[in-house]
Amino acid sequence: MIFKVRPLDWAALMAALVVLGAILLPITACACKKASPGTACLSNLKHQAMAHLLYAGDHNERFAQRDYWMDQIAPYVKDQNILHDPEVPKGSYGYAFNAALDKARSPADPDKVPLVYDSVNPIRNASDPFTSLPSGGRHPKEKPNRNNVAYADGHAKRLSIKRKQ
Repeated sequence: MIFKVRPLDWAALMAALVVLGAILLPITACACKKASPGTACLSNLKHQAMAHLLYAGDHNERFAQRDYWMDQIAPYVKDQNILHDPEVPKGSYGYAFNAALDKARSPADPDKVPLVYDSVNPIRNASDPFTSLPSGGRHPKEKPNRNNVAYADGHAKRLSIKRKQ
């Protein structure tokens, strides 16, 4: 059986495609927008945690040295921009390494031990015993009173800050 397509059928098909395109174009444009700074920060920390785990895998299951951690995980990082929090001034870093993990082996409960996190310390290779979290949260416009933290098992999440009364 042979079907003949009339010009009117083609016109109707084209009109339907134009309408469909007009509906879908704004939706796809929204999906292509840049991630919010808080989400980009969380992603950066997740990538840093994965780089730490790769480093540990190559170094007898030990984490990097606290004074050189960014330098030591750099070979495991594809884009060095993940070492910079998108909310801090250019030239600053905004992340710190948990000094308690300095050259340590994997902890017993890695899903509960902070590895890298938002920090008020802007320098490269910042480290402390998990004390330099921004007091009001790093990304207050998105999630007030929360900071981003990556854990020793590789997962990252937003951590609520307990306000002191």
